[in-house]
Amino acid sequence: MAHTVTLIPGDGTGPELVEATRRVLEATGVEFEWDEHPAGVDIYEEEGSPFPERTLESIKRNKVGIKGPTTTPVGSGFRSVNVLLRKELDLYACIRPCKAYEGVRTRFPETDIVIVRENTEDLYAGIEFERGSDEVKSLQKFLAEELDLYACVRPCKLYEGVRSHFDEVDFVIVRENTEDLYAGIEFEMGTPDNATLREALKGLGAEIREDAGISIKPISVFGSDRIVEAAFQYAEDNGRKKVTAAHKANIMKFSDGLFLDVARKVAERHPDIEFEDRIIDNLCNQLVSRPEEYDVVVLPNLYGDIVSDLGAGMI
Repeated sequence: MAHTVTLIPGDGTGPELVEATRRVLEATGVEFEWDEHPAGVDIYEEEGSPFPERTLESIKRNKVGIKGPTTTPVGSGFRSVNVLLRKELDLYACIRPCKAYEGVRTRFPETDIVIVRENTEDLYAGIEFERGSDEVKSLQKFLAEELDLYACVRPCKLYEGVRSHFDEVDFVIVRENTEDLYAGIEFEMGTPDNATLREALKGLGAEIREDAGISIKPISVFGSDRIVEAAFQYAEDNGRKKVTAAHKANIMKFSDGLFLDVARKVAERHPDIEFEDRIIDNLCNQLVSRPEEYDVVVLPNLYGDIVSDLGAGMI
């Protein structure tokens, strides 16, 4: 008996990858019946939704789905199809093996770890409010700012005689030091403030579980401008040629999206320094695969903390 599987080609490289996957699965001799449905930017342009209801219903009906990559607009547009899919089906655990196989070139031939990622909460819950909106104004009484030493500059340089997996490491992390989740705006589960905030958010259409602790991620034009400006100033003062802004603007369009917009505007003030941006997970991948391509990297607070330790481990 054939197994009915929902097949979602996606967009971009998705159809090509899904077609190759389909051929490999059919080569096993197992019988499949493919129930193909759309998702991604192409169907969004046709129907106004990146993930039609019929696609979701097919997955629920068949219980098994194969999905190709889908585009997520950076800074604006619709939210991630992956995030929507995880939320609708409560796909709360993402198991990601990281294993080096014989014959595949790598700097880390003994790698064999498994990442178990929580898939439905945290900043990917998509609870964001745009700067200047009524929603933000209604929440301002919960927010507090404390600005002090706003820039943390952390060079990552490999020196001769120091053993390392990498031949060439010489980049600088410029971390914003006062905003983001480190601003300390948190509400403990079960407290009156937590309940009040959850009710306020519920009134704005964003419902949070009663058993949740809440952290707020403030990213401002002011804080973003001065940290990116600090990165460009560092580059100019130290003979560096390029600044890379790291973000997750494809998911957090109103916070990281703001950071990216500001970074691009600051870059226009420094035409002699090359500028680029990278989504933070892609940046981490590239830092350990080709670190020689990076020079000065500027990041919001949380990412800066994590990537700084990554850089330290590389040297």
